[in-house]
Amino acid sequence: MGAPQVSNFPQGFVNGVILKGQPILQAQPGKVFWLSNGSSLEAGEVQGADTNRGTFFRPFATLAGALTMCTPGNGDIIFVKPGHSETISSATALTVNMSDVSVVGLGTGLQRPLFTLGTAATATINISAADVTFQNIQFVANFANITALFTHVQASVTAAIAGNLLTVSAVGSGTLGIGNTLSGTGVSVGTHIIAQLTGTTGGVGTYTVDISQTVASGTITTLTTGFTLDNCEVRDTSAILNFLNVVTLSTVSNASDGLTITNNLVNSLATSGAVTLLSLLGTTDRILIQGNYYQSLTTNAGAVMPFATGKIATAFRLLGNRFNLQNAAGTATGYLITTNGTTNTGFIDGNFDFALPTTPLPITLSSGFAYGLHYHTDAADKAGYLVPVADT
Repeated sequence: MGAPQVSNFPQGFVNGVILKGQPILQAQPGKVFWLSNGSSLEAGEVQGADTNRGTFFRPFATLAGALTMCTPGNGDIIFVKPGHSETISSATALTVNMSDVSVVGLGTGLQRPLFTLGTAATATINISAADVTFQNIQFVANFANITALFTHVQASVTAAIAGNLLTVSAVGSGTLGIGNTLSGTGVSVGTHIIAQLTGTTGGVGTYTVDISQTVASGTITTLTTGFTLDNCEVRDTSAILNFLNVVTLSTVSNASDGLTITNNLVNSLATSGAVTLLSLLGTTDRILIQGNYYQSLTTNAGAVMPFATGKIATAFRLLGNRFNLQNAAGTATGYLITTNGTTNTGFIDGNFDFALPTTPLPITLSSGFAYGLHYHTDAADKAGYLVPVADT
């Protein structure tokens, strides 16, 4: 008999491939690190520790530790083993400041990696870098009215660049971090901070950047563009141990462009107060909300996705989601999206919702969005009907 044939896929897989729950890597420039603090060890594996090298058999113990070994803009991947668990207990406990990093959880059901937010309502996972992805991870609220699971934070400084040297002379807001992506007049696209040389940590001082250039002194900000939350589960512990918001964007316009929230299960147990999936605080472009199931029990809620006054979303896509809401939000404002803008652009299509208003208004009137098919029902055991009324 001839030798067994080995499967060969020379063109790769456009959307990736998973075999027996294991993502198979395609050729990419980044490094791969492993994260695990579980007690069940493979033969030859040592207990996770941030002093390890981050290999399969010598994994890191915390996400913060793994992030310090990544290279900004490199496409690094952190695989999180089944059974890994971390607790986030403050507003400063975890900041993801390394750009172009994917955190990929392995396992199914309750064996998926678990991040629990507790101890304080201000506990959050700060996102201060661009192109960060979380995939196949459980996030649980275990304190009353936690403000946000993810908080996008930006720094704004007065600085100049000469060659690979960034000199910060003043800080307007926020804190710079190793791995941040920089934006400003004359700043080359894809410029990252790779080291701090002198000065106050994250503040006034000198830094090394990865692209040589000359930029006159002016305002330079950090970006959190391209954030992705995919195939994750977000849930509350109880009606009083809960998240108020899943993702809060920056107030800096276009700093959070390209946000993607796809294929997630969000189960909110709070029975009163406003809870949201997304709080849009700044003008934003290219948001995609697709394939999610969002359930909320509160009877005193505003919109699932409130836009701050005067803020606009362009190329916004709300596609194929399921919303199961008990709220009695006013029909004059919208129970999915509230906005006072009339120049929003984007498409709303393929969504289904259950919500209490019997005169349904999913999105504030005159918002500027275009509709395909969107179905609503306000009665159990009955199928929905098209809203708004189809154009005849």
